Amino acid sequence: MEEKHTHIHNHNHEVSQDDELLALLNYMVGHNESHTSELSELAKQLDTDENAEAYNLVRKAIDEYKKGNELLKNALKQSETNPNR
Repeated sequence: MEEKHTHIHNHNHEVSQDDELLALLNYMVGHNESHTSELSELAKQLDTDENAEAYNLVRKAIDEYKKGNELLKNALKQSETNPNR
């Protein structure tokens, strides 16, 4: 005779606000990297004599995106290693 065996599982699947913030911050890093790639492609198209100023401005914007993203990555590392999380 086969014996039926059942379990009742009650798991807490709640996500903390800190975890949500870290996930959002991580998403934003990737999102910004995607924009940086798109801007690089745009800059390539602007790399002509008649668009030299626009090209230079887009290159500066790319540099700023990269700087900002490094700050976001540092914030993410700090938050992940915070013992009070």
